[in-house]
Amino acid sequence: MEKVITIKDIARLAGVGVGTVSRALNGGKNVDPETFSKILAIVKELNYKPNNIARKLAKGNYSQKTIGVVVPVIINPFYYEILKGVYDKVIKENYNLLLFNLGNHHKEETLKHIIEENLIGIIFIAENIPVYEKKLLNSGNVKYVYIDYHEENENSFFLDNKKGGTLVAQYFITNNIKRIAYIGEHFVSQQQIDRFNGFKEELEKNNFFIEVIKYINNDEKESYILTLDLLKENPQIEGIFYFCDNMAYGGLKARSELKSNVTIIGFDDMMPSKFLGLSTIAQPAYTMGYEGANFIIDLINNTKNNFFQKCYDPQLIIR
Repeated sequence: MEKVITIKDIARLAGVGVGTVSRALNGGKNVDPETFSKILAIVKELNYKPNNIARKLAKGNYSQKTIGVVVPVIINPFYYEILKGVYDKVIKENYNLLLFNLGNHHKEETLKHIIEENLIGIIFIAENIPVYEKKLLNSGNVKYVYIDYHEENENSFFLDNKKGGTLVAQYFITNNIKRIAYIGEHFVSQQQIDRFNGFKEELEKNNFFIEVIKYINNDEKESYILTLDLLKENPQIEGIFYFCDNMAYGGLKARSELKSNVTIIGFDDMMPSKFLGLSTIAQPAYTMGYEGANFIIDLINNTKNNFFQKCYDPQLIIR
């Protein structure tokens, strides 16, 4: 096995103390120029890469009580609600919180960077992680949990999204809303697949069908423009189900501008929805965040070791 080079090895070869090497690696302040050059030459020759923990210990700001939170997109009001729940519990228990925006680009590289931070626990929101990264976490005894994502045989806190889609379909059926459209987001997610399948399957069981299906970015302005065009081109549409409230807000604006009577239903029940009069599917975002954070802290403290999953029930809110 290849020997792991440490800061002590660099110090021994350079004939200086560990403190001198540490100062050299952190910019060279108060280090003799000749000694500084010698240390850098040894570092380069041995291909030495300082460990993140070592760096943070040297700076005196590393804590073994840091929990990471990974979100796909930070600018999402639903994730804010989950994060509030996570934050309140984590801070209450005197842990630190480190937030990572995973995004859709260079996912594996970002995950590797997160793992290298040597966090004591990681919460993944609305995301799964590749098998290799799971192995790294498990080998390092890093506790992790999923929130707003159902992962088989993993600790998960999630909504029954399929049931949520079914509830919307049942409302359309009960109110004889037959000319139906669905507006989803481009990004393929477990949440959208389940919502759409629950919606579509329940409709078709009752001989109701979706006439128009559109996919756009999760953006209120794009939704507004799309809904305007959709209703102008398809004036027969009686009901639209949107993937989430954020997209439905654009639909409300378009409906108002066109003075349309189309029924609009969103998903999430965000704070503005109540004031905008948006009918929607409610899910307990804050509770999922709080209870997920509570569970990972129990894992860290070894008060819970058993596999655990919690599925929350959606609720149809008509306004």
